[in-house]
Amino acid sequence: MPTADEIRHLGGEGAWTVQDRVLSLPVLASVDVRPGQVVTYLTAPADPSLEGRQFTVVADHSQTHSTARRLQVREVTGQ
Repeated sequence: MPTADEIRHLGGEGAWTVQDRVLSLPVLASVDVRPGQVVTYLTAPADPSLEGRQFTVVADHSQTHSTARRLQVREVTGQ
């Protein structure tokens, strides 16, 4: 995931963090990925800290002659 924007929120007695990132997937292997679906990292050799983390797809990708499908995903952590 090449980019990450992080926003910290406080509300009531809880605090949470929202991270927006870009997930790149092979075009043909990700045709059915849609906003609202949850992505779970099963393995991440380049960044083991991603293993087991879940991200929700928040925006679809559309581009002609694309070599990868770049999807905006969001992770919310905290209380």
